[in-house]
Amino acid sequence: KQREIRNKALENKEHGYLWREFDETLVSMPERRRLCNTYDAGHLFNTYSLARGLAENRLLAAVPGFLTAVGVIGTFAGLQMGLRSMHLADGDLASLQQGIFTMIDGASVAFITSVWGITSSLIFNIIEKSLERSIRSKIGGLQNQIDFLYPRITAEHSLVNIEGLNKESTASLQGLA
Repeated sequence: KQREIRNKALENKEHGYLWREFDETLVSMPERRRLCNTYDAGHLFNTYSLARGLAENRLLAAVPGFLTAVGVIGTFAGLQMGLRSMHLADGDLASLQQGIFTMIDGASVAFITSVWGITSSLIFNIIEKSLERSIRSKIGGLQNQIDFLYPRITAEHSLVNIEGLNKESTASLQGLA
């Protein structure tokens, strides 16, 4: 089955190489009649190797700041539009009243763009973080499943096995002598 699983994994052009590398870490344990791995699955199957475009994307991390900046730019643009229409030097009450209304409209644009910028930033953050959490959870589940199917054998365990076999060999050789 090992060869069949490896060939099936290699059909995936994007991530098949990871399974090939993992397959190289597998060792056969005749006494257990199974394959064991020498590395945790997380060593090869992690967010960096499987979901780098989402979990490690610096552009995605910067989008909330961009959205907030657009809101701030809109704020300054709205305030500038409102202040530009103020003509205090004219002294005409009608033109002053019209300037105040235009300034209020500009302030309205300023506040709306701020609200939209911050709201869209928050919504994007919530969606992005929930998707990232979901992906990390799925990758963690994959790691657990692989570690369950191929239990880890440590170097220390192998040394204990070698020591036991060495004692058996010593006892057999002393019996022959």
